[in-house]
Amino acid sequence: MNIDKLNMLITLISIVVTIISMVRACKLSKSNKQYKREILQLRSTFDLVALLNNFQVESDHFQDRTRGKDWHRGIDSTPVISPFRKVLSSFGSLYHLMENKTVIKDKVNELNVIVQTYENATCHKREKVTVLILEITNMLQEEVYKNTKKVINSKD
Repeated sequence: MNIDKLNMLITLISIVVTIISMVRACKLSKSNKQYKREILQLRSTFDLVALLNNFQVESDHFQDRTRGKDWHRGIDSTPVISPFRKVLSSFGSLYHLMENKTVIKDKVNELNVIVQTYENATCHKREKVTVLILEITNMLQEEVYKNTKKVINSKD
């Protein structure tokens, strides 16, 4: 009889320990999912910050090199235009992180079309490039701010 009672007691303890382990595993799983979500959100914010920085650097470089009316005379325009177009094409991988993705996408596409034929651009097109660069920069800064705010608020 003692062995049966001991066996029953060990079985009950084993069941209780198993249930407790399952509950703790569920809690850890939920916290791990939350941690993963927060890390991905932080990474996305860093990606947007990097895009903003690259866009600002390359747009400044592009505008500095193309300031004059005859900027393309006697030089190969590819080293001036290609880095800027590369940054513009990198927007495609990050549109999903933006709330204003359609507006930004339209502006980036419009800027990309003008930049492709910038050697023959009129004064109006050059002014449009400057306006688009400023608008895109402002919109990117807003997106970075919103995403940063989401990361900070997710900790609360």
